[in-house]
Amino acid sequence: MKYLFHLATFLLPLLCIAQTEAKIINADIRGHACAGGFGLCSIQVPPETDLNKAISTSKLVATHQADNSFILEIDKHQLTESEQKSLVGKSLALISQKETVFFFQEANLIIDEKTLIYLGINYKFNLLKAGNYPMEITSEKILVTITLSYN
Repeated sequence: MKYLFHLATFLLPLLCIAQTEAKIINADIRGHACAGGFGLCSIQVPPETDLNKAISTSKLVATHQADNSFILEIDKHQLTESEQKSLVGKSLALISQKETVFFFQEANLIIDEKTLIYLGINYKFNLLKAGNYPMEITSEKILVTITLSYN
């Protein structure tokens, strides 16, 4: 019995790691209706040709977290000045290390079923609601935890 417990303890973290594969994603960070503002205006599966790119060279990567959430990982060095402002409200250079920042989604966004399935998200949770989402800024990346709602 003790052996079985140790085996389960060893295998459980491996199973969790296997389910969190990072995937390249296309997202437009130009705010409501892609006309400026804050947040995402689209998110979708990239074309087949982009799926062969190395994840390390991609601007946007998504990692499945749960049935209704994922982490959007953004290479901050590949963001334009206007994308930075749409993402955090100002240039990244103006954000202090002690400052708490949030990703602000200006308007509701419906994500298509194909993209949700690609990300391993339950397709019933297809609504990215307007509001604030937790964000972490590291030296290389911006990590946004996206939680979707049932539409």
